[in-house]
Amino acid sequence: MPRYQFKCSACKHECVGSIGAEHGINCSKVSMLCGQCEVIDIFTVPKKGSIDHMLVSDAICKSCGSDKHLKPWDGLTCPHCKGAIRAIGPDVDIPRPSRFRW
Repeated sequence: MPRYQFKCSACKHECVGSIGAEHGINCSKVSMLCGQCEVIDIFTVPKKGSIDHMLVSDAICKSCGSDKHLKPWDGLTCPHCKGAIRAIGPDVDIPRPSRFRW
């Protein structure tokens, strides 16, 4: 999933996250927000009835270790102040070409 730099216009909070979900045969990659520590991260969620459903446990926040406050993130609301947030710039994982030519 492409990850983007986000910035809130109201509180100037900046974070890196993805928008939406990628659906596979046995599992989905979903961008989720932890309501307790306000961290956005990508989680692999197994589909019901697949073999991964029996092997993989529930998604757990990597910051606070809780799974009760995770919910899918819409990519439009700031996790800090719940105001409007927007993506700034291109995908952060794409390697940038060097400005120096050898």
